Amino acid sequence: MVNRGNAYNRNRQYKLAIEDLEAAKLLNANELNIYVNSANAYFGVGEFDRAIKDYSRAIELNPTDVRAFGYRGSTYMQLGKLVEAKADFEQALKLKPDDKYAAEWLKRLLKRKPKKK
Repeated sequence: MVNRGNAYNRNRQYKLAIEDLEAAKLLNANELNIYVNSANAYFGVGEFDRAIKDYSRAIELNPTDVRAFGYRGSTYMQLGKLVEAKADFEQALKLKPDDKYAAEWLKRLLKRKPKKK
C-alpha cells in the first residue's frame, strides 16, 4: 500500500495516493513517512488544511524531520499564513542549516510584499 501510494504520488495521481496512504495509516499510525507522503498528496489536490494536519502529525512523530517543517512551511504559504510559514522554515534551517529547500522558500517569503488592505 505504502509503496503503491508513493508511486501514485510520483505520477501525480494524488487521489489514488491518498486512498492507499490513508489505508496505510490504519495499519501503522506511527510511521512518519506515511504522513509526509499523504500530506504531499493532499497538497497535490489542493487540500492544504489536510496537508498541514498530516505534516503536523509527522512532526509530532519526529520533531527533527526537516522535510516536514519545510513542506508544512510551503503549505502555510499557500494559505497565506506567512508567520507560520516563516517559523517552519526557520525551524528547518535550525535543524539543518544547509537545507536548500527551506532556505529557498524562506527567501521567497521574505521577498513577498505585504498585501494592501
